[in-house]
Amino acid sequence: MLLKWILRVSSILLIVLLVVIRVNLVKETEQQDILERPILQTEQFIFNHLLDEAGMIRTDFKGNPNGNLILSESMGLWLEYLALKKDNSLFDSAYLALKKDFISKENLVMWKVEGSVRADTNALIDDLRIIASLFRKGEQMNRSDYIKQAIRLSKSIMKYNRQDDYFVDFYDVRYKYQNKELTLSYLIPKAFQYMVNYGVITVDELDQLRDFLRNMPTDNGFYPKYYSVEDNRFHFDQEINLIDQLYTVIHLEGFGISTDSFFKWIKDIYLQENVIYGRYDRLSKQRIVEYEAPAVYALLVIYSLEKNERAFAKSVYERMTELRSDDPMSTYKGGYVFSNSTHSFDNLLALVAERKLLNE
Repeated sequence: MLLKWILRVSSILLIVLLVVIRVNLVKETEQQDILERPILQTEQFIFNHLLDEAGMIRTDFKGNPNGNLILSESMGLWLEYLALKKDNSLFDSAYLALKKDFISKENLVMWKVEGSVRADTNALIDDLRIIASLFRKGEQMNRSDYIKQAIRLSKSIMKYNRQDDYFVDFYDVRYKYQNKELTLSYLIPKAFQYMVNYGVITVDELDQLRDFLRNMPTDNGFYPKYYSVEDNRFHFDQEINLIDQLYTVIHLEGFGISTDSFFKWIKDIYLQENVIYGRYDRLSKQRIVEYEAPAVYALLVIYSLEKNERAFAKSVYERMTELRSDDPMSTYKGGYVFSNSTHSFDNLLALVAERKLLNE
């Protein structure tokens, strides 16, 4: 009896072990499939065509009109990707380039550098993305210099990009001028959560910001474009830019605010048509353009992961990669290139989405 019991238990344990091994192999194969095809291709495209000698990301190909333009948006997305990838060497190179050329004496990140000319204004979303990446990487590597820089940038945001209790989009260091609107897609929750952890803002201040966003109205299921500090009103666009909307809902989810209705709408549209366009009419909810954008798909992948819809995210991701140059003989293999022109935003967001999908 004892021998039969031992053999039965052993058989059950063997079956369980085989099932676990199979599940892990399937997951590993799926991850390897994602890794080998898109991530290395798009990353290699960026290395070959957009990354300059100083470690900064060009907006377009060298020789094109924006070939010498470097945006804080691109640098922030590159840092975010490198932090997600845990690439210490490239992150440090990008950080040193950013520190040298983009950060003003006020500890704000200027929004562009073209040639040797640096802009005089920052862009709140880019500062916040860079802050979050520096905090993340500082904790990963135990690098106090990254964390100290993130704290300095955070304190400057609180000083220069606020009017009363409201954040605003930019500050002009030359004219000492703040604009009077907040683009609602700019508020990145992870940056503020780090600020609480490092004592830059209080829990109460984070809660006030969350309450402000929770009370934001919608119109026909869409979110407003910006909030005006002058008239204390939310303002909607007639033409809905899905990049703005997707950034907004991703950030709301990060603040713990449900966006189920919007997710249902965009998921239904995609499942019905197998395509998402760049702009929709606010009232009719019909598309008003004929183009697709890699950045829209990338953000929808990230949003779907926020909603724990990995299967849907992978479907959208596959559609996104159909817009990518995959011809092995192409000079631009791995890139999102249209009419011999590209934009760092599309490529970097696609790269971030791919890495987030892989990391899940």
